[in-house]
Amino acid sequence: MSEDDKLDVARIAWAHFGSDKSKSMDGAVTRVLAEKYIARGDDGNALFDADGEPILLPQGQRPTEHQIREIVEQTRSLSSAYKARHGNADYNNNVKPRIGSVMDDCNGPGDVYEVDATVLDVHLVDSETRQTIIGKPTFYLVTDRASRLIVGFHVRLTPPIGVLGFGFPTIAATAAGH
Repeated sequence: MSEDDKLDVARIAWAHFGSDKSKSMDGAVTRVLAEKYIARGDDGNALFDADGEPILLPQGQRPTEHQIREIVEQTRSLSSAYKARHGNADYNNNVKPRIGSVMDDCNGPGDVYEVDATVLDVHLVDSETRQTIIGKPTFYLVTDRASRLIVGFHVRLTPPIGVLGFGFPTIAATAAGH
């Protein structure tokens, strides 16, 4: 297949598939076959079967569906195809690779603390009767982002609460020696 044929295949496919989210790659391949590789009569007109479907050239005279897909995928990157179909904002928010890490926001040990609360899967019972369930405890853990060390923990019977209502910044600062 010549380079001009490959460019023509890619142009037809991307015109069908490129900017419309409702169109599929299968539809683009079918469009390429129907436009470029349709059998023609002696007068140059396209030939159709009794159902109105185009009659395609025989297998050896046209590329396979797999070859058409390869040509289409080689002509444009996946990111540019996604941008054309879904828009730049959607690409930037949902697909674009993230460069960097949460460590970029941290200046060193003691700068940023992370707090997590988990309800433990254990029921506590009353110490006197041992028949009354008093609830499930919540385990709070404070870690230093830079060193990844545990700087504090706490177990409490109340459900998880916000950090400001519990005073974790004071506990973390004390544990870090500030």
